[in-house]
Amino acid sequence: MFAEKYRQAFAGLGLDLKPEHGMDLAPHAGILDRLAAPVALRDYYEICGLHEINRLRNRLLPPEALAIRDGRLVFLAEEQECAFWGAARSGGHGPAGLAGRRRCRRPEPSLVRRSALVE
Repeated sequence: MFAEKYRQAFAGLGLDLKPEHGMDLAPHAGILDRLAAPVALRDYYEICGLHEINRLRNRLLPPEALAIRDGRLVFLAEEQECAFWGAARSGGHGPAGLAGRRRCRRPEPSLVRRSALVE
C-alpha cells in the first residue's frame, strides 16, 4: 500500500533502495500484531527498514524495541533519545507526532563553542 510512495521518496532523495534494505517481518509478526502496528510502518520496515538512513541521526527502532507510550506506538528515537516519535496504532486516527520527551544532559559550553566554529 505504501511501498511505492516510499520508493518514490527515497528516489527523490537520490537514494537507491535494494532488496537488502528491506526487513523480513515474519520473525516480528507477533509483536507487530500485538502492538497493532499500522500498515504504513510495516511497509516501511519491509521496503527500507535496514537502510542506513534510519541510523544516521534519528533512529528507527527495530520491531522488538517498539513500545506504546501515551497511547501511541513509538517507532523513532531522536539521536540522544531525548524525544520519541509515535504513530496511531492500526485502526487509530491521527498523524505521527511527538510521543514523549525526557530531560537530556545539556552539551558542555566548550562543545557548543567548538560546534559554532565548525558551522
